[in-house]
Amino acid sequence: MIDAGVRLIADSGARAARLGGRKDDRVLDRGVTATADAVHWLASASGRTGEWLIDGIADGTALLVGQSGRDARRLQTGMSHHYYALATGGAIIAFLFLLIVS
Repeated sequence: MIDAGVRLIADSGARAARLGGRKDDRVLDRGVTATADAVHWLASASGRTGEWLIDGIADGTALLVGQSGRDARRLQTGMSHHYYALATGGAIIAFLFLLIVS
């Protein structure tokens, strides 16, 4: 009789463990699936934004370099007072930069 009671308790415990294990598997599966879906959504959203940002940086850099070339061409007039003014302005900016950094 004691053996039958122990077997009944053991069988009930095993059944409960299997049921709990299935529920744990379902919960874990849902958690893993939800995490994968969230990461997939984040990757696609950042892919679109990242693509736009990188293209914008490249296009902006090209525009800036082109504009700088046009401006530099305009500066080469042969008038020495323009060169002196630019050199003085550059020295002031460099001095202020060093003053701020230090």
